Amino acid sequence: MQSLREEQNREFEEALEADRVREAQQHLEQLRLEQERAESLARQEAEAAAEQQRVSEQQRQRESLPDEPPASFSAEPVATICVRMPNGSRLERRFLASHTVGVLYRFVAAHSTDAQWADYKLATSFPKRDLLDHAQTLEAAGLVPDALLILVPSK
Repeated sequence: MQSLREEQNREFEEALEADRVREAQQHLEQLRLEQERAESLARQEAEAAAEQQRVSEQQRQRESLPDEPPASFSAEPVATICVRMPNGSRLERRFLASHTVGVLYRFVAAHSTDAQWADYKLATSFPKRDLLDHAQTLEAAGLVPDALLILVPSK
């Protein structure tokens, strides 16, 4: 009778310990899921903040661009610039010949919809030549009266 009671007590203790282990595992799993949710939320908030910053920067770039001259502007030579983006889309606009290459970079930054092209350079299509001097005028860069440029993402 004594051994039966001891065996029942031992089985009860084992069952109790198994329940404790199971509860601890469930608690750890719940904590892990809560941590994953918190990390996911933080990641989403960071992405939203980065997107908002990118949109704000684009708006600032748009506001800093000089006005586009009309097609019939005759007081100064006009350059019609077309920029081919890596995804095949194109940006086109007229600029005064006295505007600088830096204005072209601001134009692309203001209208680029893909954040992966944040670091790039502009190059002429033929003959291939990188436009790296932001202070150079469009006329001095040989982009007047028109030019096709390629946006080359940095690797």
